[in-house]
Amino acid sequence: RIAVALAVCWLLSVYVACQSMLIVLVGAVPEYYIDQGEIPASTEELARHVRFADNFTSIATEWYLIRHEAYKVNLASSLYFAGLLIGNIFFGPLSDRLGRKPVYMSGLFFDVIFGYVTAFAPSYESFAMSRFIVGIMNGGMSLVSFVLTQEYVGKSYWALTGKI
Repeated sequence: RIAVALAVCWLLSVYVACQSMLIVLVGAVPEYYIDQGEIPASTEELARHVRFADNFTSIATEWYLIRHEAYKVNLASSLYFAGLLIGNIFFGPLSDRLGRKPVYMSGLFFDVIFGYVTAFAPSYESFAMSRFIVGIMNGGMSLVSFVLTQEYVGKSYWALTGKI
């Protein structure tokens, strides 16, 4: 019983850590050069004149998030962590009212759905919004998972399960 609770807690921790670090991989900017003298003003014009050095793809190469648009990579990361905060704040009272397991399972369902939306996002805006929602779900599920695990194992194991 305790082993199952520890395994669930550990697996969720690994998943949330991977989601937190995702932007480092998908937001990487490879070397590039612009084939005209002055920097293009619009993103459409930039897309015609920029050349990336290798075949590496990321959201920066997909939506040309370079130069004046480079801030959007960090913005997507900030939106994820803002969602994490919001999920931590709202899922606690929600799970007290509706029950921990239903809230956890619905959070997991929407986390998976919006994780796929993130992966196949057709635009930066949908990518950023889905990262925000994934952050809300991850924050809420982490909180509910922690409380469920503590209730499941009993007081004598709180120190052990609280560390994970």
